[in-house]
Amino acid sequence: MHESQPASGITRPAKGVPCWVNLEWPSGRRETYPAFAQAWTSELVYVQWVEQSEGRRAWVTAIQCSRRPLAQARR
Repeated sequence: MHESQPASGITRPAKGVPCWVNLEWPSGRRETYPAFAQAWTSELVYVQWVEQSEGRRAWVTAIQCSRRPLAQARR
């Protein structure tokens, strides 16, 4: 995870894009969370996810994210 927001080149969609984010914690623990990409550059993605009922957010490297399809609502 990156400490600060990039200075330029940030793309912000009208609404978050569903994604998976692969995180590695300082303890070495690795986990994958369903998340939403809120902004990105060519190298970093600003993601939001929920962990233990708390909203989290961070800039991560683009390689840590992949698109996540959402199920379509049935009519």
